[in-house]
Amino acid sequence: MFHVITSWALHKMFWNSFSIHWPSSLQCDDYWVWFELLLRNCSIYTCRVIVGVIWAIWTSRNKHVMENKPQLAQEIKLRIHSFLKEFDELGKRLPAKFSPFTEKWSPPTDPYVKVNVGAAFKEHRRQSRSGFVIRDMDGQVVGSGMVINPHIPDAFLAEALACV
Repeated sequence: MFHVITSWALHKMFWNSFSIHWPSSLQCDDYWVWFELLLRNCSIYTCRVIVGVIWAIWTSRNKHVMENKPQLAQEIKLRIHSFLKEFDELGKRLPAKFSPFTEKWSPPTDPYVKVNVGAAFKEHRRQSRSGFVIRDMDGQVVGSGMVINPHIPDAFLAEALACV
């Protein structure tokens, strides 16, 4: 993946158009090590640009390879700008200190247990996975499991099935 987002001439043009230049001190053979080093050494704005460019390059590459739909450089650049603008707008709408988790897990009272369920749905396979975790009053896992459900038509049914 590293070579896809940094080495191709077209992709270098994207990086240059956003004034992103790779410091030689960050060159690395392992993509994830490189990515972590890069994000640790950049401003928040630059990190957002990097993630936006990587997303657009990878999406474009997949459309070209998997769907045989090559995209023009201008289309990709517009997608990057659109992504960054959308990200900025979202940032303006969220409260300064946003925490999606306002409620902490609380243990059940003895002798009860608490069961948490969840589901994942893959539309193209018409398949879901349902999972559960059972915890006691100390928060210890006393049981868990997962099952693959075939022939599931939609996400609603997948979630409903997880509750059963």
